[in-house]
Amino acid sequence: MNWNKITTLNITTATGEPDTIHFEREENGSFRIVNDYGSECITFDVMTGYEAISRIKEAFDFIINDELNSFFQVERNNIDDFSKTKTLNAEDCTGLD
Repeated sequence: MNWNKITTLNITTATGEPDTIHFEREENGSFRIVNDYGSECITFDVMTGYEAISRIKEAFDFIINDELNSFFQVERNNIDDFSKTKTLNAEDCTGLD
């Protein structure tokens, strides 16, 4: 088997350790994802890989959006919302140029 590197990514593991992930393609069209240590290796055909990556991206997008929405909801709760409590007028800007 002759694997050709497509791209390499430097990552940080869940335990905070650095690692390198290689995306590779074999002459017969198979793909694999392997880390530098060789302890993690996933081999797949192109359609399986495409579907898996699409689903993983969708899951990551959902998790990240959920975390961002939660963060901004907390931030909104810590900000005075003048649009709901009072009407602003010229006197509110006294001293500002």
